[in-house]
Amino acid sequence: MAEAYCREGGLLVSAPYDIPADPAARWTDPEEYVACNHVVCRRCEIEVLNVPGFALEGEPSLPDEYAAIFDAIALGGEAPGANPWLTSRLSGRTSRVYACRCSAYSVGGTRTLKHHGPDTWTCGGHPA
Repeated sequence: MAEAYCREGGLLVSAPYDIPADPAARWTDPEEYVACNHVVCRRCEIEVLNVPGFALEGEPSLPDEYAAIFDAIALGGEAPGANPWLTSRLSGRTSRVYACRCSAYSVGGTRTLKHHGPDTWTCGGHPA
């Protein structure tokens, strides 16, 4: 099966924006924002997860700290709120945190992966 990719490496979005559930949805039109729902990390080779309504509280520096953010997002429920690196205070409520096991990035608004976010993240492809 052939895969198609989002323009500019994919689009990351904050909490007010929806991330499409359709695996074939991808960003192709510069006038229309479609968040990438299949961001992957080339370093740790996993799919990047996200949680709306949170921002990063500081910048982690240890691999275990990034892994803890990823695990909290994966667990869901109350886990993100209990993680010391995530905050829902102030602008955190309208932000979104994306994380893999080796990186994390907080988004307010929209950001292309070509120009923002971890260098190892990219659109992992969508069914064509």
